Amino acid sequence: MSSEHKAMNLLLMITAFIAGFVTMVLEIVGFRIFAPYFGYSIFVSGTLISIVMVALTLGAYVGGYLADKKGDYNTIFFWIFLSMVYVFAALVTYKPILAFFADMFLTGVVLASVILFAFPMVVLSMVSPYLIKLIAEKEEVGKAAGNISAIGTVGAIIGTVSATFLFIPAIGSFATFFICGLSLMMIVTVYFAAKNKFVFLNLLFILTIFFNTGSTEANVILETESVYNLIKVVQVEESKHWLQLNDNQNVQSIYDPNNLHDERYYFYYVNTAPLMNNASSLLVLGMGAGTCALEMIDFYGLEVDAVEIDPKVAEVAEDYFGLDTVKDKITIHVDDARPFLRRIDKKYDLVQVDMFQGGFYAPFYVLTQEFFEETKAVLNPDGIVVVNVLYPIQHKEGSLLFHSIGNTMTKVFKNVYFLNLNYFNVIMFATDEDVTLEQIKERVRTGAPPEFERSEEIANSLQQYNYNPGSIILTDDKAPIDYLTFRVLAE
Repeated sequence: MSSEHKAMNLLLMITAFIAGFVTMVLEIVGFRIFAPYFGYSIFVSGTLISIVMVALTLGAYVGGYLADKKGDYNTIFFWIFLSMVYVFAALVTYKPILAFFADMFLTGVVLASVILFAFPMVVLSMVSPYLIKLIAEKEEVGKAAGNISAIGTVGAIIGTVSATFLFIPAIGSFATFFICGLSLMMIVTVYFAAKNKFVFLNLLFILTIFFNTGSTEANVILETESVYNLIKVVQVEESKHWLQLNDNQNVQSIYDPNNLHDERYYFYYVNTAPLMNNASSLLVLGMGAGTCALEMIDFYGLEVDAVEIDPKVAEVAEDYFGLDTVKDKITIHVDDARPFLRRIDKKYDLVQVDMFQGGFYAPFYVLTQEFFEETKAVLNPDGIVVVNVLYPIQHKEGSLLFHSIGNTMTKVFKNVYFLNLNYFNVIMFATDEDVTLEQIKERVRTGAPPEFERSEEIANSLQQYNYNPGSIILTDDKAPIDYLTFRVLAE
C-alpha cells in the first residue's frame, strides 16, 4: 500500500472516530440546552433520544446507498462539510429556536430536536457505511467493517465521557456545542486543504460563533454550569435574588434580606412545621440556595443540617442567598439525599423534603415508600416530615401526584396533614405521633411567633389526608413520577 493510501486510510479512521465522538457529544448537549425550556424529565430525554435514533437509522441507510451509488471521497466529505455548516448555524440560533417552541412541550421537543439535530445526525451516521465501502476497496470487507465500527464506537465512548465529566461542567454547553463544529471543521479542512478547496470558507464559519445573539440577560448576575445543573442567579429587585436551575420558568430559591418571609411563596408555609412539635432541629433534603433553611433559622433559631447534591449550588447559597450570615446555625452536606439518610447517625425533629430537578419534576426515588421509611428512621418519636408537592388545585389532573404521594406517606406514618394556600403547591406533613388534627391546629395557633402573621389562617386551613383508593403507592420498583407530573402539567 502506498504512503498516500496509508495517509488516506488514517484520515478515514480519524473521520470515523470524529463521527462517533460528535454524535454522542451533540446528544448530551441536547439534554442540557433543552432543560431551560422544556425541563428535565424522562419524556424530554426519551423524545430527544427517539428523534436521534430515527435520524441515525435513516443516515445508515442513506450512507450505504450513497456508497454504492457514488463511492468517491469527495461525496462523503462534502456531506460532512454541510453538517459542519449546520452545526455552526444551530450553535448561533438554538436559543431563539428553543424559546419559540418552549410552550409546546412534547410537540416542541420533537420539532426542536428535528430542526437542531436531525440533519447532522443523519450525516454522521452516513459516515460509517460509506467509509467501510471506501476502505473495503483495498482491504477485506470484514476487516474494514470491524475497524470502522470499532473506531467509531471508541469515539462515541470518549465523546460521552468527555462531554459528561469534562466539557459541560468545565466550559459549558455552548462551548461544548462549538467543539462539535470545530471537530467536523478539522476533518473537512484536512481533506479539502490537500485539494486546495474550502479552507478559507471553513475559517469563516469558526468566526460566526462570536455573533451569537443568545447573550446573558442583563439581570442575570451569575450564569454557570455544574455536573448537575444550569445555574442562574437573577437580580429581580435591588436586594432580591432568585435562583433558577435548568428552567427559566421556575424559581428554586428566593432571597431578600429586606423581606425574608414573603407570603406569596410556598416557602412561607413550610414554616408551619416547627409549630406542630416545638422543633429545635431540622434536616433539609434538597437545600437549593437555602430559602427554607434561612427562614426556619430566622423564625425559630433551629439547628439545621442541609443536604444539597450540587456543590456549585451550595457555593451560590453562601455567596448570594445569605447563608454566610448563619454559618453558626447551619451545616451544609454536599451529598445525595438517599445515601445521606442511610449513613447519618442522628435524629431530627423535622425533615424537609423539597427536591426538584430544576423544574416541576422530582427524582422518583425521593418520594417512594422506601424513601419515607428511611426518612422516618432519622426522626425523633414526635418528628415530622414536611414535603413540598406540586398540586395546581384548579386543574382536574392536579390531584394525581398529590394523592400518590399522600397514599405513600400514609403507608409509613400514622398521620398525614396537608396545607394548600397558594394554589400551586401543597405542603404535606406526616408524623407517627398520636395526635389529632385539632391538637395540631391548636399548636399552630398558640405557638406561632408574632411575625408569623398568618398562623390563624393556616391552622384553620390544615386538613387530614385520608388514603385515596383511586391512586397508587409509590415504591422504588414502580414510581411513575414523571408520568404523573406530566399529566398535571399537560392539562
